[in-house]
Amino acid sequence: MHYLTRYHTVLFGKLYVPDAWDEMDDDARYVLLRHERVHLRQRRRMGDLTMALVYLLPVLPLFLAWGRARIEWEAYVETDPRHRGSLRTRAARSLEDEIVRRYVGPDYGWMWPFPRRVRAMVSTGHRGARNAGDVAN
Repeated sequence: MHYLTRYHTVLFGKLYVPDAWDEMDDDARYVLLRHERVHLRQRRRMGDLTMALVYLLPVLPLFLAWGRARIEWEAYVETDPRHRGSLRTRAARSLEDEIVRRYVGPDYGWMWPFPRRVRAMVSTGHRGARNAGDVAN
């Protein structure tokens, strides 16, 4: 139930938001919408079935979900202020710790449990990581 009350998600071309949406400030909403817009573009590019397979089928039952990590990385790069010169919000600047926590923790099924690697990519402003595939390097 925590997932349904706290997380935003895109399914079949539609963005679903929890009740917490009403409590978010405008900056946080802006960052979130930029992130989810990337997922909508990915869905259009990959199609529903391919995106679902890439996102939901990790390398192992949990941990090392490379496809999910790539999909999310592309969306997180979009919301990072060091990558997007026009995005200079408090919400975006505070994302670094949150991105690392999400990648290495249960939010995404421990999709890429290498905190030093994820933090290095985030803290260097995604240098060289604009291609979502760089998350694996």
